[in-house]
Amino acid sequence: MNVTVFGAGGRTGRGVVAEALARGHAVTAVVRRPPDPPMDPAARKVIGDARDPGAVTSALEGADAVLSAMGPAGDDPGTVYSDAIASLVAAMEASGPRRLVITANARIFDDRPLAGPYAAVSEEHRRALATLRASGLDWTVVATPMLTDDAPVGSYSASADSGDGGDIDRTDFARAVVDAIDREEWTQHAIHVTS
Repeated sequence: MNVTVFGAGGRTGRGVVAEALARGHAVTAVVRRPPDPPMDPAARKVIGDARDPGAVTSALEGADAVLSAMGPAGDDPGTVYSDAIASLVAAMEASGPRRLVITANARIFDDRPLAGPYAAVSEEHRRALATLRASGLDWTVVATPMLTDDAPVGSYSASADSGDGGDIDRTDFARAVVDAIDREEWTQHAIHVTS
């Protein structure tokens, strides 16, 4: 399968690329700037911003599925992330593919008011989910309360459209993200994953 991974240069994105390659997928890794350290040479690299429709369309050429490990950055990320997801959705609706899996934090599972240092980040994840819900794509959100750099367990627990608490290491999280490509029962659901 041909898989395009946005946010491929980050800690989570690198794990998603590695997992997809390990399963024999052909991977196009989309990053905003040349990654340091360099990425696995087996992945085709595309430098581009997901908010740029031309860059997105180019990165999607030949893709069967799209995975996004992009995320809001900093305490006040503005709408850069949700704008990128909206751009990605628009390009996919215009010319395919239909399958989209994105990552998020677990505050998408409730509508409680947000406060604290990650409130703006959580708002961005909620805006991205709203964009997916309004789309006609075959989408899935894979979400967790906390990512760690612990040793992988080799498995994970998953539940649809609800969840509270827990954490998961980045390797097992990447496994869940790549699993989502083929999990038809996860289509148009947000999936809570923990170790």
